[in-house]
Amino acid sequence: MRSIITLLCSIITYMSVSGQQPGRQDYTGVFEWVTAFYAENDAGYPTAVALRGEDAVAAHTEAFRGMVAAAADEDEFVTVVNRWLRFFRRGHHYFIAVDPSDNGYSSGIEEQYKPSFRMLSDRTAVLTINSFEIEYKPYIDQLLAENDSVIRSTPNLIVDIRRSRGGSDVSFYNILPYLYTNPITTFPMEVLSTPANIAAQEEMADWIENNTELTEEAELLRSIVEKMRENPGGFIELEKDSYPDYEVLPFPRKVGLVFRINNGSTDEEFILAARQSTKVKTFGVPTLGAIDISNVRSAVSPDGRFRLDYSVTRSTRMESMKVDDVGIQPDFLFPSEIHNRDWLEHVQRILENN
Repeated sequence: MRSIITLLCSIITYMSVSGQQPGRQDYTGVFEWVTAFYAENDAGYPTAVALRGEDAVAAHTEAFRGMVAAAADEDEFVTVVNRWLRFFRRGHHYFIAVDPSDNGYSSGIEEQYKPSFRMLSDRTAVLTINSFEIEYKPYIDQLLAENDSVIRSTPNLIVDIRRSRGGSDVSFYNILPYLYTNPITTFPMEVLSTPANIAAQEEMADWIENNTELTEEAELLRSIVEKMRENPGGFIELEKDSYPDYEVLPFPRKVGLVFRINNGSTDEEFILAARQSTKVKTFGVPTLGAIDISNVRSAVSPDGRFRLDYSVTRSTRMESMKVDDVGIQPDFLFPSEIHNRDWLEHVQRILENN
């Protein structure tokens, strides 16, 4: 499970820093907490250090200490810290100022992110997924159930995920049977076992258990926590995800999967699974490139004012097929002169005329 629902975890005692200039907030202590927490708990940090070198990482952090000390206000400080994070990779980490009432969980269902289904012609249907976040899984599943007979009797299906913002892999599981032609290859993940990550995983399991019907996912997460407890201090390889051998459906015969630059995380995991089908061709532009280092959790700064999002797992796929900071290339690349609003028309034409 690669859910990117965030949760709160504050475990480090705050040490105040003297020497604050009158009239200016001193963010130095928070930055030192960020750098220490990130180095200890983020699953991508060791890979970045190995790639860039310890000296380069140290020089980078030292340069940003000066920028933090000079930060005029909270907004500038947040910007500086996110620039520091960007040195390590493009996505699956972030730093924000938080409202004390923010619980770090979902903000609820928004109509604009619910999925939709429509017919472009008697030969082509469109399934639009605006979010794979776990809260939208019931809506995706219901929509598929309501339109199952239509999908199974229509030659072409377009799956449009351009507006999606990632989420949880379980949200796309019921789409795969419509695309399936052969077994889907997956790669194991490794989870970094630290006290903070164990606590974050436990809290995630509690949240899933109390707020969803995904009891199997909660149980799986708890089993991972037990392995982490038994093997503290390093990476633990987990059993790889596996998908069932679905029945190969006669319809849809062709599937066009449409994505763009903002698609990352679970969006990319869905693309990697779907494109293994001989029915599927992909369309658009290269994706964000934020999936190798994944499973985002959150930690609140000791002063309670800021939240650091970081990742607790890394994929063994990175050894042979890196996606982070590279993205997934489409089969059909849409040049800039084709406006985004016209993409579906082009996909429809290709599917219906070939």
